[in-house]
Amino acid sequence: MSSEWCFLTEQSPVWQGMLADVLKQNNIPFVTESSKGAGMAIRTGSLNETIRFMVPNDRLEAAKILVEELFSEKVN
Repeated sequence: MSSEWCFLTEQSPVWQGMLADVLKQNNIPFVTESSKGAGMAIRTGSLNETIRFMVPNDRLEAAKILVEELFSEKVN
């Protein structure tokens, strides 16, 4: 597995759990980081916070497909 981590997406805390579950179900390792940092999020609240998802380079394309399926709007 590649040791290089790549940016996948940035999501609000509301969607963080769902995306984390989907990545886990598909055996895609990931790490997350807050856009504000823990100290700032505590002071200002998480309303404007976003969570960055990073995945290994060799799993990036598979993860992108999952993100697209989860967050694309489908209108009939």
